[in-house]
Amino acid sequence: MSSHQISMPPGGEEQLRALRSLLLHGEVTVIGANQQPQSIPSPVRDVLIRILKHMEEGQAITIIPASHELSSQDAADLLGVSRQYMVRLLDAGKLPFHRAGTHRRVYLQDLIAYKKERDGQRQEALGHIAREEVESGTYDVFVLSEE
Repeated sequence: MSSHQISMPPGGEEQLRALRSLLLHGEVTVIGANQQPQSIPSPVRDVLIRILKHMEEGQAITIIPASHELSSQDAADLLGVSRQYMVRLLDAGKLPFHRAGTHRRVYLQDLIAYKKERDGQRQEALGHIAREEVESGTYDVFVLSEE
């Protein structure tokens, strides 16, 4: 995946914290090179807050448009699965894709939607299992194997 990671040089954490604090306290106006003031729109402010939080934690940031096309390998990497598993998901129609020549391509927005749905289903299944364990009274019972 072609991308540019953005990270903060060491020692810049305090500057990041101060900027994030400023953004958290409401509307912010920037002054352009021509001395023209411009308010930062709320959605942009929210994104900047999230970026700054990750950078404060020492995480590098990669910005990718939602319409960005991913190869099957890139999509697999983002989901944490093998490329072959990803190809099977695509061929089974679980995730929309298109072809560029003989190569499968997935839009990032479709991959994110699939991941949210998959994660929701997992959470629901775990909740169901936990409820069954609580109802049966075995939630806090641990059975150790005799080896």
